[in-house]
Amino acid sequence: MTVVIKDMVTNTRDLLGMPNHQDLPLYRVLLRMQRVIDHYRNRMNITDVDWILNTWRLAVEPSSDTFVVSAPSFGRPVLITSVSDAADSDSSFVKRTYPLCDVPDAHLFYVGPTQAATAPMPAPHVASAFSLYASGGQQFIKVTPRHATQAFYDIWYEPGRPDPPMLADNFPLLENFVNLVEAHTALDCYPGAAKGMDAVTRVEIKERLEKVFPDLRDTFESYIRQDVKEQVGPRRGWSSGQDWMDYWY
Repeated sequence: MTVVIKDMVTNTRDLLGMPNHQDLPLYRVLLRMQRVIDHYRNRMNITDVDWILNTWRLAVEPSSDTFVVSAPSFGRPVLITSVSDAADSDSSFVKRTYPLCDVPDAHLFYVGPTQAATAPMPAPHVASAFSLYASGGQQFIKVTPRHATQAFYDIWYEPGRPDPPMLADNFPLLENFVNLVEAHTALDCYPGAAKGMDAVTRVEIKERLEKVFPDLRDTFESYIRQDVKEQVGPRRGWSSGQDWMDYWY
């Protein structure tokens, strides 16, 4: 079931005992929730698992070896593959992957003329490496070597900071951790909401949030460190031909 940000804002207010809207207006809950979502998106991105990825199709022209990164919310690249054409229409095309490196290390992957040879027939995908760098507030990607003909590549990347979700948008992260984001947001909103509470309610809500939140956070931290459960896949018998004893000698 799709989770909508508006419902999460309502649930967050419920965790705080439905405070008066003057003490805790909806826009303030939404702003705090957007920051919390940013935090957990970054936590997911710094693991070894590619939880959230976008793709950008780069058209490499023979006129240059450096191109502006125009991908929306470009963050950190994780994979580059060749594609047959702008529409990736050739189903028999064999895709290749390419290394990403720092600009000074491009020579480790290619030694030769600045532009690839054009005779007898130019091959479109002649890249040996790709390098990313920032200059003047823009991001650029450098392709080594310069191409002789147009070629297309798909760049898979972790998004940086997409547009923050609004009330009518869907929750953009793992839906099994909606409760974590709500509890975290409630803790951030607690000081403002506590102004209109009596002393007993203030203590009860604070103690409940401080008890629930660490458990939700610890579960999230454990979950995001692995993208599949252990021992998932086909079972192999002792005489299946794939037994480890086959390789003992």
